[in-house]
Amino acid sequence: MPLLRPREGDNDGGYAVADYGEVDRRVGTIADLEALAGDLHERGIAVCIGLVLNHTAAEHEWAAVGADEYVTSVPRGQLVGQQHFVR
Repeated sequence: MPLLRPREGDNDGGYAVADYGEVDRRVGTIADLEALAGDLHERGIAVCIGLVLNHTAAEHEWAAVGADEYVTSVPRGQLVGQQHFVR
């Protein structure tokens, strides 16, 4: 389940992350996540979160700063869908 704040609108199911420093508003805030993790840790339960770092929204700072380095044209038939690669 995507946890970080996605871009508004079409966001690839929540995986097009707009901000890696915020959680999706639908699940709370970073403070809520920290409190939950603390409560679970006290009960001997670990929180494991997967980060999909290669799925950044075009609106994210990394994409904006590195826009000139993004390659979006790939010969037809090599990949399914639009893929972005940083040189």
